[in-house]
Amino acid sequence: MGLVSSPDTKHYLFSDLYTHVNMSNAITFDEDAQAAGHDEADDDKKYETPVPFEVAPGDTIPFREGYILFKSVTKVDHIQNIPIAAGDAAIGANLEVVSHGKTYRAQPVYMIKNGSAFDFARKVDEAGLKFRFSKVIPAKNKFEITLYQQPPSQRKWIVMRAIQFPYINFLWSGTIIMVIGILLSIFRRNKELKTV
Repeated sequence: MGLVSSPDTKHYLFSDLYTHVNMSNAITFDEDAQAAGHDEADDDKKYETPVPFEVAPGDTIPFREGYILFKSVTKVDHIQNIPIAAGDAAIGANLEVVSHGKTYRAQPVYMIKNGSAFDFARKVDEAGLKFRFSKVIPAKNKFEITLYQQPPSQRKWIVMRAIQFPYINFLWSGTIIMVIGILLSIFRRNKELKTV
């Protein structure tokens, strides 16, 4: 049925607050479309052209809505369900994303297993970002972090309407007092008519 206006209410002593979602692209009703979104190649299409950055610990990477601080590199003991043998190595880049006054953390991983290099991307969906720890550059003592940004049209958003009714309890109490007054006047009038 799509979005149906079904307000939620919150009652306070001096006001009531009614809220409901008007529009959103964050709510999908097609389960097949959701299931199809798990492929890595399809996922990369949701982002703009990736940009690689050569950084060292302490460097910052600017992006459209904030910046990323490359804090440090740490050894990773396990990656999902992949066993790390004695000759393998895995390191993670500790990133701190600052966007619109909020801070998020991400740790993309770079792994060497059986002589081959692999990287494991990490996302920060709230900021519309994805990171790959794509390369280690020992000659420069730097690391390559590849940044993927979602275009603004792909970002998830909602439009929520909130209506506040101030002093609504006074309105209801006035209505109740008025009804009680009308009933009392009817009883008194009936009593006066009986005595006459």
